[in-house]
Amino acid sequence: FGSPVPSGLQLPCQRLAERDGTDLLGLDFYDVGDGTLTFAYATPFPDLTLGGDPFIQALLRVLQTNFTA
Repeated sequence: FGSPVPSGLQLPCQRLAERDGTDLLGLDFYDVGDGTLTFAYATPFPDLTLGGDPFIQALLRVLQTNFTA
């Protein structure tokens, strides 16, 4: 969801998320102007609206599955 992660950043992003230990981690990068992405910041409180309705629906399914009474 959100912008696609370039293949060269997928594994480092996954490792950072695993080391952080949070259930959800938002990572932001900026384009330095030549297509190269540079890490900006990580947050356990990402902007969930960036993934649009498909992300919200997927999140809802996960929450309903994992938090049934």
